[in-house]
This record gives sequence, C-alpha cells and structure tokens, in this order.
Amino acid sequence: MKYIQLSILHIMTATILFSCGQKSESDNDDLKIENKEMPAEARAEKALYDEVMAVHDEVMPKMDDMMRLKGRLQTKLDLAREQENQNQEELKTLENAIKQLEEADEAMMQWMRDFEPQENMNDHEKVMGYYKAQKNEIEKVKEQMLNAMKNAQDNLN
Repeated sequence: MKYIQLSILHIMTATILFSCGQKSESDNDDLKIENKEMPAEARAEKALYDEVMAVHDEVMPKMDDMMRLKGRLQTKLDLAREQENQNQEELKTLENAIKQLEEADEAMMQWMRDFEPQENMNDHEKVMGYYKAQKNEIEKVKEQMLNAMKNAQDNLN
C-alpha cells in the first residue's frame, strides 16, 4: 500500500513539474507582440541594458580564471619566500600581481552590488544616462580584469 502511495506521489510531482515548465504557443505569441508594440524609448533602454549585460557576461566567467591565477601566484610567492636568497624585487612583483587580481575581483563584485536595472523609471533620459554610465563602468572593470590577468600570466612565465 505504501509503495502505491509513493508511486502516485512521484507521478503527481513529475506531472506538476513538467507542466510548470511548459510554455504554450500563445505565451510565445504574446512575447512577440509585446516586442513589436514596445515603444521606441523602451527598446532603446533595453538595447543599452543588453549591451551592459553583454560586457558583464563576457568577463564574469573569467572570475574563476582570476582566482586560479591568484592561487598559482600565491604558491610561487610562498616558494620564493622560503628561499635563502630571497629576491625582494621578485617578492614585491608577485605581491603586486596578487593585489591587482584581488582589486579586479573586488571591482567586479562592487559593480554587481551597485548595478540596479531601471525597470520602473519613467524618465527615459535618466535611464539612458544610467545605463551609459554603467556600460562605461563595466568596461573599466573588464579592462582592469584583463590587465590583472595578463600581468599574472607574465609573472607565472
């Protein structure tokens, strides 16, 4: 009896989960109609928002690479510190490379904390100004990350 109840429960759960994930064609049609009827200002805002997010989405996966580089630099720094004939210049260079990676990581984290999609704003000029400023900021973060990663790679070779 318990087996039958569990089987029925599993079937019901699977049915509910499956039906929740389905989109009807009318849902898709509504989205297409909405996009066609979207005012020009709203389309411009969405396009600029998409540009901002494209830069973010391009560099966000590099965060893991930055942390791996930081770990490799830290290992190299630890080994250099253990040597009897420590090269102080090399130690400082490695410390600076690690610091650059940490600062780039924090810049991305700070940008993500500060970024606020302007969904319910009625002032088109303010929305566009905000997204332009955010695009500029995320491009600076991208540049900072890429430079820190290149410097880290150079110090590992």
